[in-house]
Amino acid sequence: RFWNTLKEDVVDQITKIVRDYRQQGYVLTLRQLHYQMVTRFPDAYVNHDTAYKKLGTILDDCRYAGIIDWEAIEDRGRVPYIPFYADGVDDALKIIANQYRLDRQKTQTNVVELWTEKDALSGILKKTTQKYHVRLVVNKGYTSSSAAYNAYQRVLNAIREGKTFSILYFGDHDPSGLDMVRDIRERIELMLTSGNFRRELAEKASEWDEEKLRDINFKHQDIERGYTGDGYEDEELHMASLAAKELFQIIPIGLTMSQIKQFNLPPNPTKLTDTRADKYIAKFGKTCWEVDALSPSTLTSLVEKNIKDNIDMGAFEDMIDEEAAGKKTLLSFIETRKK
Repeated sequence: RFWNTLKEDVVDQITKIVRDYRQQGYVLTLRQLHYQMVTRFPDAYVNHDTAYKKLGTILDDCRYAGIIDWEAIEDRGRVPYIPFYADGVDDALKIIANQYRLDRQKTQTNVVELWTEKDALSGILKKTTQKYHVRLVVNKGYTSSSAAYNAYQRVLNAIREGKTFSILYFGDHDPSGLDMVRDIRERIELMLTSGNFRRELAEKASEWDEEKLRDINFKHQDIERGYTGDGYEDEELHMASLAAKELFQIIPIGLTMSQIKQFNLPPNPTKLTDTRADKYIAKFGKTCWEVDALSPSTLTSLVEKNIKDNIDMGAFEDMIDEEAAGKKTLLSFIETRKK
């Protein structure tokens, strides 16, 4: 048995969760519903693939029966693309005014992006990333080489403009989920410290005083490229590595052990077939946790807090004011047409 309760009780639990999400302004995916069932009703519902599939069948029955609103559930993997149209010039002007946005990060000295391995979270995360005009990157597991190269180019451009670059990362607490942070950091740092940009980075580091360089060395004791054991054979590579680690960072904002304990998240068995399982089990044991289990309000508050912690809120508010003035100008065109 994959849940220790009657089907009608499962339906009742589903409706409660859906109603809670709707009241907060969120739309659920089946996967999120599954983890909310596991989190809220651990004595009645089991975290298992078979339970997940059976839940999907019951959810479909509820929707066809009119118990659950069709718009309360979405499938983010099957989204239609509809060409834009407007119902006349005034309608087009209203649409333009409503969609008018400046780059709210343009005046920031630290470029911030939010990355996640889970596409199922994108609908929730977008609300906050759109508010702050922060790029949202969905990797669907380990990031591809093309995506890593595109990110490297954005980091490169930011550094050349005299800015720093921070990636806020959301992923599962499991062998691969934790390793994805290392993978992203190492690939982008490798690209930064290779090729023609290495010299530029080394020159930036050479402008810093000895105390700052010692502090960076202390913070990042894993700098090994170019190290022979007696010292750095390639001093340019060493200085470029220092600059890369100081100017680019990836910050894991979830899922952490403290969050797992705080929100009492449901565990999963660690996949023993994962090549990183042995190291993970030695440190954390044979259970792991998925970021999907966090509630939408928790996800939103974590993202909002970490974005605010890594941007200049004064500069952000100034851009909001400038944007409002531009929107007012656009709306005035509609009034001019009416005269």
